[in-house]
Amino acid sequence: KQARAFVAGQQAAEMTDNLLLKAKLAGQRVLAAERLEPATGETVDDWHNRFLASAARSAYRDANHQAFLRWRKWISPHLGHLAIASVTSDDIELVRDGIDEAIRNGALAPKTGQNIWSVLTTAFKAARNAKQRDLRVRKDNPCTDVLPPEDGDSKQKHWLWPNEARALFACEKIPLEWRRTHAVAAFTGLRPEESAELRWRDVNFTLREIHVRRTWGWNTKEVELPKTRAGVRDVQIEGNLFPVLKAMSLGKNPDDLVVPLVVKVG
Repeated sequence: KQARAFVAGQQAAEMTDNLLLKAKLAGQRVLAAERLEPATGETVDDWHNRFLASAARSAYRDANHQAFLRWRKWISPHLGHLAIASVTSDDIELVRDGIDEAIRNGALAPKTGQNIWSVLTTAFKAARNAKQRDLRVRKDNPCTDVLPPEDGDSKQKHWLWPNEARALFACEKIPLEWRRTHAVAAFTGLRPEESAELRWRDVNFTLREIHVRRTWGWNTKEVELPKTRAGVRDVQIEGNLFPVLKAMSLGKNPDDLVVPLVVKVG
């Protein structure tokens, strides 16, 4: 009885000429782009520009650039013109449905869809409880309880088997610099952007460790910090790689790149 009374009170409080309410009563859904009321207050796009600016540190510009591109292509067409304070879970579902449709027709990889969803949910989480107080423009998070896009089938990753790696490293038809580059990648597991900024001052032969402290931004063409705290780490130099690195380091300066071919390829 209390629940029914509460719902009745909420319904009575809603404006009867509200377009979304009419759609609910008619059992229909209304696209955010069809909402007729003009945006009152800061729009979603304007707020998101402020949000990106607040998070913009030179070391993270590449990540912010990706977030901006994903927002502009997949989120802004649905929500950008709306007042951020008026966005509802129905609006969020429309973005999610668009991502699902793109995944189903092959326009998006499932992983990319999840990344776009993360951009959206991170933004609205900040709109409610950001550390920067002037970014807090909502009392709730409309993404709460909205199911994420489809996961889809994971792409099959191709790894070298040990016998294939040995054949690669021993093949004299492949230039030595390339074979060494593959060896560093195989035995350290570094990401391409981490390998591209790996310098000899990061290789500690005494401790037999590689210090990962920086990455290379493929979009910004600048040195950046790893995207997460976990990206700053020490990697043990595997026994078979140790003599290879020793040979590679002869005549090198501390600021020289360990595997410069990665930068050229990227």
